[in-house]
Amino acid sequence: MQTFFIFTKKEHPNKAIDNGFSKISFAFGLFWGLNKGLWLPVSINFSLLLILSLYSSDFLTGFILFSNIFWGFFGKDLLIQKYLEQNYSPENIVSATSKEKALLIHQTKNKNEISFNN
Repeated sequence: MQTFFIFTKKEHPNKAIDNGFSKISFAFGLFWGLNKGLWLPVSINFSLLLILSLYSSDFLTGFILFSNIFWGFFGKDLLIQKYLEQNYSPENIVSATSKEKALLIHQTKNKNEISFNN
């Protein structure tokens, strides 16, 4: 079971992000950040990559590995920060086996709470 954070915003779909290391962001690194719209971290990463490649190509492979490790450990945290800056509200923490199941559990709990209040 994974732990998912559920974020909500009026008139927008709910978002679920799991906590912890991401194998996909580790594998794709900078490109994963581009896909998720994390412009500032991607531009900093790309700038450092460009500067390092100008000075020494020997360190380039090591920097790319370090960069991908960074994205693997901190990519989801950066994505959570992006959602908070876009005024998404943290709504719930759910344990589930997948993102879809986490959203389903969250929606089911919310419907049950509403029906109990009536």
